[in-house]
Amino acid sequence: MSKFNSENKFIKNLRFHLSFYFNDIDISNIISDYEEWFENEKLHGKTEKEICNSLQNPVTITQKLHSEFPQKHLFTNNTTIQMLLIIIIHFLSNVLCLNICNKYTSNFLAYSLLINFLLFIIPIFFIKAEDKNIIKTTYFYIKTY
Repeated sequence: MSKFNSENKFIKNLRFHLSFYFNDIDISNIISDYEEWFENEKLHGKTEKEICNSLQNPVTITQKLHSEFPQKHLFTNNTTIQMLLIIIIHFLSNVLCLNICNKYTSNFLAYSLLINFLLFIIPIFFIKAEDKNIIKTTYFYIKTY
């Protein structure tokens, strides 16, 4: 049973959860299937709330779909692991910078800012186009709620 009362909220939430595991093309295909499902059920006289209650939770749907479609490079596709690696690299680079600055009695602030800037800019060049939309989707999700 779903907690959503409207098609729009259900689709937005489903899109948000799918964005962590699928690319834009797959998300569009899945969303269009669910939009078609809503239209067919409306033609049979059901309300949006009844349709939402008959469907599973978007989290469950996403988990099921993710388990059905094998993913390449599961380790690098996992957002949590990517974030943990970024945090670890950030911490280690700042510790290294601090040690070097202490050894040569340099100003830590300038080197620290440079490292933080590079850790922010460099990954942008390696992010695939479809992955950049995760940032947009996350911003859209936060903005709507």
